[in-house]
Amino acid sequence: MTEDYILTNVKMSSTSKTQAIGLSSMYEIDGIPGAELKKHINHEVELTGTIADRKADDPAPDFHAVTMKMVAASCLAPDKP
Repeated sequence: MTEDYILTNVKMSSTSKTQAIGLSSMYEIDGIPGAELKKHINHEVELTGTIADRKADDPAPDFHAVTMKMVAASCLAPDKP
């Protein structure tokens, strides 16, 4: 059995070729080993990769990561209105 790793508080890079097409607030990460992802729980990370086609009933579409870089050792909660 494997664990699912969900990327939350997603922000699209200003240099992204996606330009927020299909942007979701969270993605299920694949392509990076679970042991490596586990090291970065609650960290701010930068991932590069591709977004899978989103199904209407899927709250967390797959993000096929190719690289991951830690940006900060903690993750700030999103601003609440």
